[in-house]
Amino acid sequence: MDDDLENRARPSVDPDVSRNLGLGSGARVRQWALRAAGVVALAALVAVGVVVWQRASTPAPIQYRQAAVSVGDIHAVIDATGTVEPVRTVQVGPDVSGRIVAVHADYNDAVTAGQLLVEIDPLPFRARRAEARARLTAARAGARQAEATLADARRTGARYEALAGTGAIADRELDSARTAVEQAEAAVQNARAQIAIAQAALESAETDLERTSVRSPVDGVVLQRQAEPGQAVAATFQPPILFVIADDLGRMELRLAVDEADIGRVAEGQTARFTVDAYPTRTFEAAVRSVRNAPSTVQGVVTYEVVLDVDNPDRVLRPGMTASARVEVAQATGVTRVPNAALRFAPPGHTAEGTQVWVQRDGGPVAIPVERGLDDGTQTEVRGELSTSDQVLVDVVRPEE
Repeated sequence: MDDDLENRARPSVDPDVSRNLGLGSGARVRQWALRAAGVVALAALVAVGVVVWQRASTPAPIQYRQAAVSVGDIHAVIDATGTVEPVRTVQVGPDVSGRIVAVHADYNDAVTAGQLLVEIDPLPFRARRAEARARLTAARAGARQAEATLADARRTGARYEALAGTGAIADRELDSARTAVEQAEAAVQNARAQIAIAQAALESAETDLERTSVRSPVDGVVLQRQAEPGQAVAATFQPPILFVIADDLGRMELRLAVDEADIGRVAEGQTARFTVDAYPTRTFEAAVRSVRNAPSTVQGVVTYEVVLDVDNPDRVLRPGMTASARVEVAQATGVTRVPNAALRFAPPGHTAEGTQVWVQRDGGPVAIPVERGLDDGTQTEVRGELSTSDQVLVDVVRPEE
């Protein structure tokens, strides 16, 4: 009866309207299903947020890049730059002034000692030689005349000396005869001096004539030529340089500018390797011959010149080439080596104390004290409690790596 009263009290709804509004038992089921799905989605979002928060608040373990400890040789070197030059160059110029009439050598010509390079017009010098010869002939004639006068004065003086004791001549005449002998002797000496002067003038003229032929003083190769036919040269104050000749291009020298911080480790006899831009894939060898004491200061940087001997049998090295060299100043064989980066590295949160390297043991970095030895720029000799089975830490692996 109560159900009948409830049904009579509930207003009647059109079935179509009820279906459109989602009323009825099926609608209630769908509503509960939607509510349950929303709760599950909310719970899932909360769970994901918790996981993300936990991961963000918990730091990831640090990953390290490692390198092996090795045993081998260390060659300590210093780097320097310089130029390749001939061992000796000779500048050739004229000793006399005149006009060039012929040139007999050119660039890169091989010349020998005494070979004719340049001819200067010899005509003026031949005239001077002829004049000097004439002066010498006149001086010799004057000397013979002076000698004849001396002989006559001596004969006269001898007669006067013989008559002096007899009273046949006065003392004044005897004195005059003696004076005439002395004057004749002086005239002979002067004439002989004039011969020597004329002889020297002739030799000078002949020398000047010979010097009109400019010859090579050494065996070598012509590097520079500044002589042209018809060119006038004046050797009065500073003779012009007509040729520059390299003594021997089969042996060269490397002149390095070594920084003052490294010069104390360079010594004669050390070896070096160098390259030049003309042959970037080829390495040349050299040996230190001399360490110069004279400093060179450029913009506050002090360097010293180090000279090295270089063999150049195939003549590929040319004067003036720029070289990049590495001089070996020390070496050690069969030593324990680590990369230089290992000596500079310290794990995050740790500080370096003294000289040490780091290895990973028991899940964390451990410092190993070491003593440094030679350094070749890439690896360093170390002495300490390390073995070839150890891996030293050199860097931290970044997340993007």
